[in-house]
Amino acid sequence: MRTVLRPDPDPELAAARSAADRLLRGAFEVIDRRRAPNSLRAGVSPAVLGMIASLSTTDVPGRAAGVAVLRTVHVRRGAGGHLEVFGSYSRGERRFAVAAQLSTGRPAGSPWIVTSLRLS
Repeated sequence: MRTVLRPDPDPELAAARSAADRLLRGAFEVIDRRRAPNSLRAGVSPAVLGMIASLSTTDVPGRAAGVAVLRTVHVRRGAGGHLEVFGSYSRGERRFAVAAQLSTGRPAGSPWIVTSLRLS
């Protein structure tokens, strides 16, 4: 059976989901040492950028199993105008969870920025 993706009826959530997908993939590339941390500067808060850069220099769970592959990304409205992002990623045969918070971006940067990130 073929899965058909339906467009999100809320254009803002659809745009935020696309931004979250791009930013999370970029974060995993930095953590896996395939991209420089500064490449995320426009899309993540300074605190999140520091955390991601730190994770790229330490051992993270499952790294030996392979690179992180983003599997699912979901977005919903949260409190205070923020958007909550949640989903999953894999390393080899293992599945992990990812959660983040998106906030309205700076005028010169991305329309959305990641202000909180949790990997487990």
